[in-house]
Amino acid sequence: MQTHKSIQFYRLRYIRLAWFLVGLTLLCGFAGTVLFALNRTTPVPASWGAAGGPRSELVDLLNALLQTVVMPVIAATLGVLIVRRQRSNRIAWLLLLTGLSSAAAIMTGEWAVYSHYTLQTPLPLSGLAAWVTNWAWIAIYTLLLLMIAIFPEGRFLSPRWRWLIGVPLLLFSLPFLVAGAMETPMSSAYGLPNPFVAENPQVLYDRLFALSVPMMPLTAIAVLAEVLVRFGRARGIERQQIKWLLAGVGLLVIMVVVGLVLALGLNLHIGDFMVNISSLAPLLGIGVALPPDRPQGQR
Repeated sequence: MQTHKSIQFYRLRYIRLAWFLVGLTLLCGFAGTVLFALNRTTPVPASWGAAGGPRSELVDLLNALLQTVVMPVIAATLGVLIVRRQRSNRIAWLLLLTGLSSAAAIMTGEWAVYSHYTLQTPLPLSGLAAWVTNWAWIAIYTLLLLMIAIFPEGRFLSPRWRWLIGVPLLLFSLPFLVAGAMETPMSSAYGLPNPFVAENPQVLYDRLFALSVPMMPLTAIAVLAEVLVRFGRARGIERQQIKWLLAGVGLLVIMVVVGLVLALGLNLHIGDFMVNISSLAPLLGIGVALPPDRPQGQR
């Protein structure tokens, strides 16, 4: 049996790790914001979330601030608050990783733009930064969907739901990760060349893309269905927690589906922004569901 001192030691170690991730998130967010400010007037090719040309419009600024400041700070704050109460809570660590991934993805993207388009001078790791940017958003959405699926107890509702959500989630994330890692030029990294791939395997890329795109809203719908079932079974405080999460997930599904239609079907820039900002909805739901003075998991 662990002594009181050893329990305190491990608790402090987890809390310090959580604060380290928070600090790293803030550092990446600050760096990404500064780099975006330096790059705003630089014309860039069209990319996901950017229509092409200078990114000096209000929607461009809002998109950058959302991903470098708003989403990372909310996710990191919620994560560290939960770790202070329950150090092994999976949702807390998923929140911390989501916030860090969001801030880091913008930082790497802006570093690549600063090197290739603003300065037009090769800078250290700029090629690698562009490559990471091309697929980082997939990791962010995977973390977010997984976090919603296991809320609030840190596990799926049942083994059946693990399969119903896990299969489409893998069919969304893995093919997209492979496609993003081998694509050249990189469509989510401002058309920059892939530092590891000389020629784009177009046929394979198209097949992976065709498989992954419908899996994204399908996974979101499956997660929403699980949250609805969990809500129907829950009682007391847990029911109130899921109610707020349900509102956020419902908004996420609507924004992803509508955003994909606008972006891919109608080629409207606002669709990209809707998909990006949709990730904020469930985070706000979790934030309302888990205030600092309410122990997570209490019924």
